[in-house]
Amino acid sequence: MCATVGSPPVISAPAKSPVIPESLVREILKTAMSYFGYGVPLPAEALRSLIQEAVRVSDENYGVQAAIAWAEGYEFPQEMLDSDLRCFRAAQLDFKTMVRRRLQLLSKDRLNKERVAALSPDNPERLLMFDLAEGMRVPRPEGFVPNGKEVGGALRETYVKVHTAVNRLLGDVVQQRLAFILPKPMAVAYIDNLHLASAHWTPKKGKPSGRPIGDMTYVTGTPLNTPEATAAAEETYGPIKHPTIEDIAGMVLKFWEKTKKSNPAAKWEDLRLWKMDLKGAYTLLSFRPEDAGLFGMELSGDLVYLQIVGIFGWSCTPAAFQVVTRALKWELSKALQSLIDMYCDDMLGICLVQDLMNDLRLARAICVSLLGPAAVADDKTESGTRVEVIGYIIDLATQRVSISRKNFLNTVYGFLTTDLEAPMTIKVAQRLASWSSRYGKICRAMRPFCGALHRLTAGRTSPLATFPVTEEAKTAIRLWRSMLFLVRYDENRFTRPLASFSTEPANFIIEFDASLKGAGVLWFERRHGAEVCMGGSAIDLRFLDFGEDSSFQNLCEFMGAILGFIGLVRMGVTNADVQLRGDSVSALTWAQTERYRGTIVTNAALVFTMLAVAYGLDVKSTTHIPGDQNTRCDELSRLWESGEEISGVLGRHNLVGANILDLNCDPNVQQLLRLCSPRLSFESEDAYLRHWGLIRDAIQGMAHPPSQYHHQY
Repeated sequence: MCATVGSPPVISAPAKSPVIPESLVREILKTAMSYFGYGVPLPAEALRSLIQEAVRVSDENYGVQAAIAWAEGYEFPQEMLDSDLRCFRAAQLDFKTMVRRRLQLLSKDRLNKERVAALSPDNPERLLMFDLAEGMRVPRPEGFVPNGKEVGGALRETYVKVHTAVNRLLGDVVQQRLAFILPKPMAVAYIDNLHLASAHWTPKKGKPSGRPIGDMTYVTGTPLNTPEATAAAEETYGPIKHPTIEDIAGMVLKFWEKTKKSNPAAKWEDLRLWKMDLKGAYTLLSFRPEDAGLFGMELSGDLVYLQIVGIFGWSCTPAAFQVVTRALKWELSKALQSLIDMYCDDMLGICLVQDLMNDLRLARAICVSLLGPAAVADDKTESGTRVEVIGYIIDLATQRVSISRKNFLNTVYGFLTTDLEAPMTIKVAQRLASWSSRYGKICRAMRPFCGALHRLTAGRTSPLATFPVTEEAKTAIRLWRSMLFLVRYDENRFTRPLASFSTEPANFIIEFDASLKGAGVLWFERRHGAEVCMGGSAIDLRFLDFGEDSSFQNLCEFMGAILGFIGLVRMGVTNADVQLRGDSVSALTWAQTERYRGTIVTNAALVFTMLAVAYGLDVKSTTHIPGDQNTRCDELSRLWESGEEISGVLGRHNLVGANILDLNCDPNVQQLLRLCSPRLSFESEDAYLRHWGLIRDAIQGMAHPPSQYHHQY
């Protein structure tokens, strides 16, 4: 990768009236124009507006003082404390009885066996739902001993500072009759399985109150949260599988294909997306009375808070709630015209406009029937042609997939406020790498730079340690700053086409192999269920001078995939899905996942990605061919040793009639292969800029193939 010099001033965070350094604006605009080849002058005012918006959103991160002000000296109402104490005494100081009575009182409006009985008889989650109706099971880690008799009463410093806000939030849960508050001496004396976590607090974006935390990991004694407990929960309730943006975008395309087959007159403009959220999510499930004492928190005033419904601080709740997700998805899929998916408590659907209102009505009715009348967050139900899903935006009108506003602005702010010349912490590095991986799915041109940010964290474990930002990471950060601006300024060009998420089999197949001296490639097209060979080529790689150094072997194989793309472009194939076949697992993995390990492939990854983006080529699938079976392309890759003609290899493998593509005579191809070399390094940003420009020029030059380019065998 390249080294860069200097760094623009860093924006002070947060600032109500931010001063935007002009040097930062100029650098971002220059990078957008130079690296990404944007041909129209970009307005500086649009960039300043984006930076101001990102800073304003960062100001929504309220702190301790905002939470204290929000709580206004809150104290638990005495009547609330007296009421819970009366309930405890009425239960003869038996907490299990107290919880059982409360859950029975609430049961008619919550998940219960009668509601589960109304599920479809063939719903595969039926038995587990009956079990959940009695309460979640709590796996005890090996050697677990409740700590209620031993906790000494020390409260966390953050909670002490902001305890009024935490207490007010927890008091709201008590008001809903989903938790109890008892004097700590009585709880310790009479609840035999009392287990206490320290109350804690964390800021919540957009909420001055912040968020209370009852983390079951950091406790005195044995925690309830352990890897073994989480594994036990998944064994009981099944594995957790959340849909990805690939799944959801694929669902939209699948629905459209299904609709067109059943109704050829259907119009894309008639599609609608919709979403619906469950309210309170984990709190829709209950603990069993015998386990409720395990989920306590120490509070100020010598009080103990005991929640009797699902909490977010327990690592086993997600597995239990997945049963609800799967059960609802089954019911919804049977009842609705929509195709639907669910991410935990979020329902996501795609339907025709004429079915929208009825599907929304049915979806709500199904959720309420199973989980109770207050189970749906009606204020969050929405529909339209542009909808946010799991942090992304799907826009049916433009047929693009982008980044949700909140996540986008957080990412912009994070990259802008990273000081490239100051030591970095692992927390910051992990956050940048995470954004790069997540949004590299949308901004494909940035995929080659994910590795530079992930390498910052390699081998580092101490959260307190700091380290310098590497030169390759500086480049990646600068590029992300410009790319994010371009995503906002020209979303239709710099986001990802919805069609690229198609799960249909690829129409074009590239089969390849390579040695250190040459590469062989065959191209096929699927026609009427059969593979028809479009052409073959043997490419001389000896000019790269890799010699006998086997460390370059996987790179050469990957260059075979690049040559496969080049051949398709030369034959006039663009905006196409591709299947790759070869014997190099590394090359196939790099090409399909666009995740590149090690610096030896970095330059080639840039060529591959820029080529794919420029001509709309997308690797849909890969097939590994064992080395001893990949004979056709292996023979083509070794013609420089055997002296055989390409026509002889094609004829021997019954590929007579296929085009012979002479890629060796094309200067643009030769240039791209040279630019893949890992021996190229860059001492300055200008040097790297020239490298990037050479790749772009060579790729653009392939749009007009020379007349002598290929001939028929």
